[in-house]
Amino acid sequence: MPTVFRMTPVMMIRDFFASLGADTSTLDWDTLKQRNPDPIWDYFFRLPMDLRQKADGILRSVFKLACTDGMTAINDSIETLHHEPIAVGELKKANCYVRALLTWFADKEVFEKAVALVQLRQMAWWRKRQHLSRQTPEFSDAVKRKFEHELEKLFAAKQGRGHVCTVEMLDMGNGMYYFFAYPDDYLKSAFAHDESRSLVPQSFQHTFEIVFAYDAKWGTLEICGKVSSKCKKQLEGIFVDVILNSRIERYEETVYYLDMLKNLHFVPAVDPEDRIRVTIKELELVGTDGFIFHTTAPLGKNVFQGLAEFMHSGNTWLIDAKVTFVKFRFEFLQKEGRRRGTTTFAISLPNLNTIQNKDPERLEIIKKHLIQWGIEHAKVTQSHS
Repeated sequence: MPTVFRMTPVMMIRDFFASLGADTSTLDWDTLKQRNPDPIWDYFFRLPMDLRQKADGILRSVFKLACTDGMTAINDSIETLHHEPIAVGELKKANCYVRALLTWFADKEVFEKAVALVQLRQMAWWRKRQHLSRQTPEFSDAVKRKFEHELEKLFAAKQGRGHVCTVEMLDMGNGMYYFFAYPDDYLKSAFAHDESRSLVPQSFQHTFEIVFAYDAKWGTLEICGKVSSKCKKQLEGIFVDVILNSRIERYEETVYYLDMLKNLHFVPAVDPEDRIRVTIKELELVGTDGFIFHTTAPLGKNVFQGLAEFMHSGNTWLIDAKVTFVKFRFEFLQKEGRRRGTTTFAISLPNLNTIQNKDPERLEIIKKHLIQWGIEHAKVTQSHS
């Protein structure tokens, strides 16, 4: 919490405590310096226990969100819940701590959803689009500027970042083209020593990276970046419109179905030749009344044991409940040409997958089994634009 106090404007911290019902008149906020959180820290410990515990939980969540993953989680939450973007006004270059607390002020539901998402440490897959026109992409100065401008508009309007973007192209000479986009990210804050050896916060703004890989031979486009699947779909549209001067005729999206995991006797069957073991580590179900049941597999036990114990009293709640989250652990046993290792990832409805492993063989095996179990599906829609 001292870090949150240091990185957030004093008056914003005062308003935070006031919104919780705390008496803020006991501290002269106008004389406080942001780099010295000690008076606020002392004020915090003088609060009544119930207020202190409530503030503690919220500020710890602010700290969790004050990072790149946290900002991504906020954006994903806004899109998932179909809420309006958080207006930052003149604070468009505010650091991540300020943005996280602003989200709490503006939209509690988005804030809580983002806190849950950031714990997944989402690292998006490459997203592949097929059935595009097969052509040599144009990358003149005019096209480059238009591409950069369209990306700036998308990120500025939807996420409050990316106000400046630079795009570079790499022609591999074999029909493969890479476009590297570098939009400005959110303002970052870190501690550094000044000339007087005092520890002070310093701010800087770096870029994040979006990679477009276009194969002119096959008419495919892959996008890699730490953005949501919805944003990737918009990025695809911009690329096809500006670089290929064309349009996407059909969309193929990965969606997930998890309700087969309500079966207490579900066993994730695997193909013997793949030499893998699969464990379900966590499950989350949501009932029609909004009640959420989350269970984690104890050491050496099956995750379904916790669900079975919950249902043991004859409760029929499971019948209408919906499985919304699952965490898998794939253990890859050693075989010729492959080392032993594990990959753990989570799936959340409708289309969030947190897999971080980039090994093509592992990804192929995981995807194959998710399809075999009926969990992963391809949703195809036609474009009418």
